[in-house]
Amino acid sequence: LLDGASKIRVFFTLILPMAKAPISTLAILTYITAWNDYFWPLLVTTKSTMRTVQVGVAQLVAGDVVDYSQILASAMIAIIPTVVAYIFGQDYIIKGMTAGGVKG
Repeated sequence: LLDGASKIRVFFTLILPMAKAPISTLAILTYITAWNDYFWPLLVTTKSTMRTVQVGVAQLVAGDVVDYSQILASAMIAIIPTVVAYIFGQDYIIKGMTAGGVKG
């Protein structure tokens, strides 16, 4: 503000670049949490076509005979988006986790 910059410019040139790693970490972890959500989609959806992947994997367990190959194959397909999100955001997650731990 002393150099004649407005509050918006200060936000975009100073605050946002310093908060890039924590914001990215929060976004990635929120995505992973929402993707792995089980109970809320189970309560809200009424049709089986509207249910999420995690609810579908859990419904494969029902019955006397459990086909583990089908359950494990569907679980592997279900974790692919979370692994990809973590791989692409790994640097931001590490920077976001360690940003508050640096002393000095």
